[in-house]
Amino acid sequence: MSRPLILISFFFLCAFPIWADTANPETFEGKRKLGIGFAYTGGLIRYGFKKHWSLEGHYLIGKASSNDGDVHSTAMGLRAYRHFRLDKRLQWYAGADASYLSAKSDHFKSSFGLGAGGFGGMEYYILPRLSIGFDLGPYYIKITQNQYGGSESGLEFILNSFLNFYIF
Repeated sequence: MSRPLILISFFFLCAFPIWADTANPETFEGKRKLGIGFAYTGGLIRYGFKKHWSLEGHYLIGKASSNDGDVHSTAMGLRAYRHFRLDKRLQWYAGADASYLSAKSDHFKSSFGLGAGGFGGMEYYILPRLSIGFDLGPYYIKITQNQYGGSESGLEFILNSFLNFYIF
């Protein structure tokens, strides 16, 4: 997917919750103590340890075709969130992420790396225990290949989406 298409999609996905939030201005009491969820390519567990703060562990998988054949990748990491507007269905947040990355291909044994970045986004509560969310942010990613010893690094913008169900 091209970057302009990603940004346009992100804008329209953001527009619906904003419109829905202004149409229903009453106060809201959402849950956020312990949640499980699904991201675009994996799963997550979120724990709210303070009123405005939560931590999330995630495990994501992916597969893509490249010049090296099919590449299978995983990302396992931790995110920290700071939530705003807790009395509304539409809640903004900002945070930081650190992840361990690995990849395997048909032509190379394995590579590993680290990704770290910041993000900002929104979470919309469909029900008091069910929410959807989107965020976008810059990440620094460094990958080292085991077989040849080479490494690559760079800055990428990552778009994330999720569906959460809060148990408590």
